[in-house]
Amino acid sequence: MPHFDWNCDEGSPEIATDGAEACPQLRLVTSLAYLNTVPRGWGGATRLPRANLTVDAVEGSCFLWFNAKQDEAAKTWRKDPSAQHHGLCLRQPEDSEQTDGYVARKLVAVQWIRASPLEASSPGLCEEDPETCMMEESLRRSLEDGSTA
Repeated sequence: MPHFDWNCDEGSPEIATDGAEACPQLRLVTSLAYLNTVPRGWGGATRLPRANLTVDAVEGSCFLWFNAKQDEAAKTWRKDPSAQHHGLCLRQPEDSEQTDGYVARKLVAVQWIRASPLEASSPGLCEEDPETCMMEESLRRSLEDGSTA
């Protein structure tokens, strides 16, 4: 299903034209690293329909995009409608010679680059990503008392 990596309280993750202003923990950039190649004709590409862009899943390749555009006048970021994206379904082509129960899979590693450093005190962040908050707090305590994690 097409969606946005818009994780701010203001604005909808589904609506591109809501003009929402970015929050400090905004996922500014989404990066997908493809860990395997999906056979030609089986689908699995990543599509940005508003940008009219489709990228095939090819092992070792990386695809990234901005989720917001910089508003120079207001010195802030706003949702970018062209960042709407989705993965295409994996389907066996009718003319496929695979008859042995082969199942295609698409494996990706996702990395988000945020608009500002992660802070455990950021509103809403720990609800979104509790493991990161726990690790950050543990590291902060270790650094404060001079021990190692």
